[in-house]
Amino acid sequence: MAALHGVRRTVVGYCGGVRPDPTYRRVCADPSYSDYAEALHVDYDPSLLSYTDVLDAFFLAHDALSGGRSRQYSSIIFTHSEEQAELAADALAARPRASTAVERAAPFWEAEPYHQKWLLQRKRDLMLALGMEAVDELTGEAATIVNAVASGNLRGRVALQRLEPLMASGQLSPGAHGSLAALLDPLM
Repeated sequence: MAALHGVRRTVVGYCGGVRPDPTYRRVCADPSYSDYAEALHVDYDPSLLSYTDVLDAFFLAHDALSGGRSRQYSSIIFTHSEEQAELAADALAARPRASTAVERAAPFWEAEPYHQKWLLQRKRDLMLALGMEAVDELTGEAATIVNAVASGNLRGRVALQRLEPLMASGQLSPGAHGSLAALLDPLM
């Protein structure tokens, strides 16, 4: 998802439940949290990326045919408007074998830091180049971009282009950009 031009930030978490403060442990083991599903919140620029493109990427990114072993791992599109619900229904109609549900979005709760940018966490050199030492720093735009590289879904050259505005705005230091450029160079 983060490889799409127009995606600003992705965060994993929990959605669809009613009790406050879900955690991985609670969602897995506490029956009073069994109404939650693991979810991905996508913050994107609608002037660069359509909701239909986001839906297409959703269906490409996971197996929507198998159905979930439980509600926690179900394929669900959480919508924030009537228009999104209609577009999601259209996307499902085009994929009649998908076992995906469409639901009105309930509050989204960010997952614990150790769940964020899982692939990037396994590439410590990239994390350090971003100037991040702790996993609780992995929810920003730069981490989202570099995680797409770590997952093999975005070329290094494209990532560096997307990081330029973050450097220009002061969200990413020139030193971090230089370190990333050196690390990403073989991935160009």
